[in-house]
This record gives sequence, C-alpha cells and structure tokens, in this order.
Amino acid sequence: MELRDYLQTKSMQKEFKFLIESDILNKLQPKLLEAAIQIKSAIVNHNPVIIRHHADCDGYCAAVALERAILPIILDNHGSERNASKHYKRYSSNSPFYNYIDALRDLSGSLYEKKNFRRKNPLIILLDLGDIAENLTAIKRVKINGIKVIVIDHHNPGTKANLEEMKKNADVFISPYDYDFDSSLVCGMICTELALLINPYVKDIKFLPALAGTADKSDKEEFQKYLKISKYSSEFLKKFAACVDYETHYLKFNESRELINQLLTGNHKPDSKIINLIYSEFEKKMSMTKIAVKEFVEMKKIDSIKLIKIDCEKILSPGDFPNSSKIVRIAHELYNGQRITIGLLSDAIIFRVNDVNEFNVNDVVNELKKTKPSALIKGGGHEFAGTLKFIKAAKEEVLEYIENYIKLLKQKRF
Repeated sequence: MELRDYLQTKSMQKEFKFLIESDILNKLQPKLLEAAIQIKSAIVNHNPVIIRHHADCDGYCAAVALERAILPIILDNHGSERNASKHYKRYSSNSPFYNYIDALRDLSGSLYEKKNFRRKNPLIILLDLGDIAENLTAIKRVKINGIKVIVIDHHNPGTKANLEEMKKNADVFISPYDYDFDSSLVCGMICTELALLINPYVKDIKFLPALAGTADKSDKEEFQKYLKISKYSSEFLKKFAACVDYETHYLKFNESRELINQLLTGNHKPDSKIINLIYSEFEKKMSMTKIAVKEFVEMKKIDSIKLIKIDCEKILSPGDFPNSSKIVRIAHELYNGQRITIGLLSDAIIFRVNDVNEFNVNDVVNELKKTKPSALIKGGGHEFAGTLKFIKAAKEEVLEYIENYIKLLKQKRF
C-alpha cells in the first residue's frame, strides 16, 4: 500500500475524531488530510522540514503542536537525535508574513545542503503568517527550485483574488476563509488538530488551542469547547498567554526548543516559579507603559466614534517590552464603546477596532492601494486588528485619508 493510501485509510477510520465538534473543522478536513500526507511523505522520503511561524502566542502554539507531532516521527526515520536535527528546523518571524529575506535564507540553505551533502529539498510550513499578498513573491521564489510549501493561516486574505492566488501557489493552503468562515478558529487550533492527524500519539498539546484562542481573543463556540478540554480557567490562560508573549518577545528569531518546551507545558500546571516571575515583570512593564500612554494618547470624536491616536515611537523603548502592538492595545483599552485606535509609526499604522462593523482594516488597505498608489501601501490582518504599511513620505497623506474615511462611515450606516 502506498503512503497516501495508508494515510487516507487510517485518517478516515471511524475512530478518528477532531478534539471538538465543529462545522469549520469538518470543512477543513480534506485539506488537513492533504497536509498530513505531505508532511509524513516528506519525513519518510528524508526531505527536511522547516517550520516558520509568527512570533506571537498563537504562532508559537501552532508551531509547537506540529513540532511535538513531527519530531518523534523524524527520530524514528533517522535513528539518532543528531541525524534528526539536520532534518528539522523551526524559526519565528516578527513580520506577519513570509519575509523575502527568510525565503532566500531557506533557499540558500537548501542549495548548499544539496550541493555539499546531497540532501533533498525541504518542505516549508508557514504558520499564522497572514498578509497573503505579501507572501506570494517569497513562496514563488522557493517553489521555482522545487521546494514544496504548506500554508496554514486564519487571517482575512483581503480579497478573493489574493485567496485564489495563494491556493494556486501553495502546495496545500488551509484557511477558514476559503470556506467563508472568519478568523475565530485560530492557527493554534487548526495545527493542534493537524498534529493529532499526523501523530495520534502526540502528547502535551491539547491545552494549546485554548491558549492560542485566549491570546488571539477568539470568542466563538469552538474556543469554549477547547477551553473545557484544556482544564484551565480563562483567567489562568490569560496569564499564561501574557507570559508566552513576554518570553518570546525577547527570544527574537531563536528556535530555543528546550526553553519553549519548559514554558509551553500542559501535562501538569506550568512551573509556578517561572509563570509568577514572568508575569510579575509583564505586569510591571505594562503598568509603566500605561502611565506613559495615558499621558500622550489623543482622542477625538468623529460622529459617535472615538478616534484614539498614540505615537508608538515616542513610547517605545527599542528592543524592550512591550512592542508597538501592545502599546496600541493599552491605548485601545483606556476607552470603551465604539472606537478606532491607530498606533502611529514612521512607516506604518496599527489598528484596533471595537463596535464599528463598517470599518474593516483590509478594506482600508485595499482602497488606499487604489487611491494612493504612490504611498506603496502594504499590509492587512484581521477585520478589526491589523497593520497598514506605507513609505514615510506618505504618512500625513495616509493619516488624512483615514480620518476622512472614518467621517464617511456614517453614510454606510444609514
């Protein structure tokens, strides 16, 4: 029996079930099966596996779930830790997309390994790296050399055209948006289910979906089901997610498998000494930053909407915690009701939106691309949380456009 037939037979057995009942997962099942086939085929055929993931809690949960499923199979196929380590790498990414620099690193390493050690092309797995339009050039570049790419994400692709382009270029593309769902089934949830499909004996991952969902503020029924499975309280998971964000902020691009395994443990309650130490530092730095944000935040009302502005670069301490996204979150949570918060950087704006359904970050990005082509607009994200990028020379022009866009929202409501 060929590997594909074997995997299909095993995965379609009646005893295989997702951790939870979910219409979204049922729709994703064929793609999850295809990804499992590609990953296990790569391992059996001695193709190295490279995981690249977003450097946030959801990205780490997604990557760790797959790592814990994949590594034992790689070890079985290569006989020793030393040989296995040459066939698996995991890297975090601060940019929320597959950076072209990272693509060239992967390609350069692959070409070197093939020439000098006769190794095969790697399989690259991209997790929680949205901004689909930004990914395409990097993916196309590595695929020219015969490298296969799996993309698993839960962000809004922005346009139908972007979605179709990704489906055409990725060897496997898994996204709830492909079936007209939203972003509430986060990447850590999807990858935990995929991990169990790859390796039903994988341990210490069933708490990861709830942790990832807590970090990404998922609130749909899938999250509530994963929360019960995790056996943790919502309050503890919020604390846990904060610690992951804090610790991984300082890790930067390091794989740090041992440290991450020490932190992301669910077999028993994570080490209270570690959690308490990290969380006390997290709270201290967030409290100090909140004082600064309160002093320098600006708020004005446009119709019934509060427009909140914070200049992140005047608050940031380079390299220190919190980062600009957390600063925007602090500013956003100072207010309630209908509000749009914009965090200003020299070449970007970070958005957080509450109770303004007419405002969609991806719509703003797409409209600016058309109306301000000289600003070289990039970006996107979730509907109500994302990043808009532009050249520094266009900052005031872009800001003016956004304010006018918000003023016109009243017309969309009535």
